[in-house]
Amino acid sequence: MTNSSPTLQQVLEQARNAAYRYMVKGENSGLDWDEETTTNLMLVEVPPLVKVIPFTRLQEGGDKRLKELGAGVGADWLWWWVGDDGTSFGMLVQAKRLKKDKNEAWLIDFGYKSGKQWQDLHATANALQVAPSYALYLGSPNYRKPVECGVKNHSSDYEQCERCIRKSVSFYPSVLADGIGVEPEVAYGQSIPLESLADPQADTETPNAQEWTFGLTPELKEFMTTEAAGVPQAVAKQLVSRARERRSLQFGIAMEETLTRDDQISEDFVFQSLPPDRGHLPAPYFLQILRGLRRTPPGYVLNALNGDSAVGLDTANLAGLVVVSAGSFN
Repeated sequence: MTNSSPTLQQVLEQARNAAYRYMVKGENSGLDWDEETTTNLMLVEVPPLVKVIPFTRLQEGGDKRLKELGAGVGADWLWWWVGDDGTSFGMLVQAKRLKKDKNEAWLIDFGYKSGKQWQDLHATANALQVAPSYALYLGSPNYRKPVECGVKNHSSDYEQCERCIRKSVSFYPSVLADGIGVEPEVAYGQSIPLESLADPQADTETPNAQEWTFGLTPELKEFMTTEAAGVPQAVAKQLVSRARERRSLQFGIAMEETLTRDDQISEDFVFQSLPPDRGHLPAPYFLQILRGLRRTPPGYVLNALNGDSAVGLDTANLAGLVVVSAGSFN
C-alpha cells in the first residue's frame, strides 16, 4: 500500500491476503482454520474505507419479520455495495469452508444441520429482500490439489499460480448450492474471487450463458450484455451470470411471464419485473439475486454511512453489516 488512497480492488485483495495467510498457517501447523476467524481477519483489513459494523446485541426497534419467519440466530453478514449515484446492491453472506476427508474427497457442507442453516439464510434474505450468497473459504492451492483453476499449462507448483491464490476467498450465489454438496468442485469452478466480484470490467458471461436469452426483457438483456455501470451493478451481474451459466446447461423452456413483487422495505428496485425462469434450480434466480439491486440504499445503510446506528435490522439474526461505498475510493 502507498500513502495514496487505495482502490477497492486493492482493499479487497488485502482482505483476501489476510485470510489466505491464516488458512496457510492453519494447514501447515496442523491446527486447522475456521470460518469465523477467517471472516474476522478479512474484515479487520477493510476499514476505514469500508464500514464494518458488528452486531453484539438485539437493538430496540429491530425487524420483527425475521423472527416471525422463524429465522435462527446465525453468523451471516449483510453486505451492501453502494455506487456513486446511490445505486446499491444487498447480499446476505454465509461463510462456508472447503473440507477434505481422509480420502482427500472434497466437501462444502451446504446442507449443514439437515438444511436448517440454508433455510435460515433464505428466510432472512427474503425478509430483507437481498441476494442470499456464500463466501467460500477454499484454503491454499496445495490444499485443493488435484483440483486447480483450469488455466492452460498450469504450473505443477499450485502456490505459484496467482489465479489459484485469488480463488482462496470466493463468492457464490446460494441458489446454485442446492443439491451439489457432494460435488463441491462445481461450486469451486463457478465461484467468483473476492477481488473480481466488484470489477465492472470483469467478463461475467460464458458463451453458453450469452446464448440463454429466452424471456429476457430488453432492459434486462441490456444489463446483462453491457459493461456494468458501477460497482453494485458489477456484483449483481457476477452473481446472476453464474446462475445463468448453470441454467444454460439445463434442458427445458422458461415460462413467458415476469414476476413482480411487493417489497415492504423499499420499492426502489432497479428491475420492477423479472423473468420467472428457474429450470431445475430451487428458486427463480433472476428474482432471488436482482431483488438486491436498488436505485437507493435502505435507510439503515444510509445511517451506517453517516456513523449512526443501523436501526431497522434484527441483529439477533446477523453477525453484522458491511457497507462498501464506491465514493470512499475516489
